Amino acid sequence: MLITLPSGPLQTNCYLYSSDDEHLFIIDPAADAKQIIAEVSDTGITPTAVILTHTHFDHILAVGKIVEHYGGIPLYCHLLETDHMGERGKSYQLKELKSLAPQLLSYAQESLSTLPEVSKALNHQDMVEDSTLRVLHTPGHTPGSICLYDEQEEVLFAGDTLFRDSVGRSDFEGGDHESLISHITERLMSLPGETVVYPGHGGSTTIGHEKIHNPYL
Repeated sequence: MLITLPSGPLQTNCYLYSSDDEHLFIIDPAADAKQIIAEVSDTGITPTAVILTHTHFDHILAVGKIVEHYGGIPLYCHLLETDHMGERGKSYQLKELKSLAPQLLSYAQESLSTLPEVSKALNHQDMVEDSTLRVLHTPGHTPGSICLYDEQEEVLFAGDTLFRDSVGRSDFEGGDHESLISHITERLMSLPGETVVYPGHGGSTTIGHEKIHNPYL
């Protein structure tokens, strides 16, 4: 089961994903917690954890309300970005928001004032507990950017690393274009061509399509 919920001012994709109809993962709860909670309720599955592909503000605005609503369910992100959440992350997030999108400060400030702590730090090749999702560390958009690959279901949640006919921006603080391209090439383009890619923004694509058509690769 896979449900895509674009939300927030940048239309960031939040994904509800379950490969076994028992464990449900909320990937990048971007905004509109009420909508996410309603959609989760419709599945009839209690969410297992929230996973962040990275911690840019537009991917985390509903995290606080989601974690609170479900009684403190686990929150996962890469080791390099755990400091961007919780009490330590508040000042970082507000500073980043002022730098990246100051016009959205009033919209996002309340959500960023209540950031939950990360329950578990993820590393490259980790398997997400109670799932068939494997962590692929793909730094470049941010140092702790990850993709989530389910070999069994042939799907990849790419965050802001890879898009249809494009790649993630690397001109933000911590970005590195050379690292981004090399990790996409080594860790994503080596996946089977039929793997469906679900990015952080916009529509889906496949690894096979990107191998042929992506001008950045």
